[in-house]
Amino acid sequence: MPRRLRAAATALVCTAAVTLSSAAIGAPKATPHGVLGTPGTPRPETDPAARVEKILVARPAYAALREHDPALLHEVVDGVAKSEYWNARDEVVLAVARGRVALGVRKHLAAGNNRSIELFTRNLVAQLRVVAPQVKEACYALLATDDEGAARLATVYLADLDDSDLQYMADAINTLGPPLDEEKLERMLNGIVVVLRERFGDAVKILDHIGEPGVDHAQACQVTNALLVAILKKTGTASPGDVAPLYRYVFLKQSTHRPIAE
Repeated sequence: MPRRLRAAATALVCTAAVTLSSAAIGAPKATPHGVLGTPGTPRPETDPAARVEKILVARPAYAALREHDPALLHEVVDGVAKSEYWNARDEVVLAVARGRVALGVRKHLAAGNNRSIELFTRNLVAQLRVVAPQVKEACYALLATDDEGAARLATVYLADLDDSDLQYMADAINTLGPPLDEEKLERMLNGIVVVLRERFGDAVKILDHIGEPGVDHAQACQVTNALLVAILKKTGTASPGDVAPLYRYVFLKQSTHRPIAE
């Protein structure tokens, strides 16, 4: 081969090798939900906590937590930032955070104004009704931490999981409801639990273990939904002044680790 042709061929091979190497280095990293441009997409962020907090505090509930309960906000941000989903789409980050804040925010829901609590709980019942029969275990992400389930909900049921509950949650955090008549509410709740026990047997005790390791996620959704619906039926189509206090009492017992069904 003539010297000039041989030199040109060598240069071409070297150029191709460099190009191939650069392409491999610059290729988008796959995630559990895909690559760049798909759900679960990585974003060019370098600080996980900063990205997560920026997404969350743009929503009313987390902005309210920043003012009234910064420790809980930090806990949620830290948990999401350390998860594999911190760099996913905003909707996935929000869904993961929703699961991680679910139990911690119960103390605020217990103290919040009746109207916001009624709207929040009715919305939760509607969400459980939509997703529970279809995705079963993943619906647990509406009740407690379940990052994988939350990501699945955000990807598959985004249209049914809007941010309206975050507004209701914010209203509950920002305002206080009237004092609860715990003695009266305990009697009402006990009557409902008796009926649930006839239906679910000892499985009704799962209400006292949501958020703990080893809980059956699908069963937790089923029994929780049954409890919330039973409360609504117990109080009929009453005003928020009648139905919301019982919801608040349930949230109070959950947030203070007092048994509901033991």
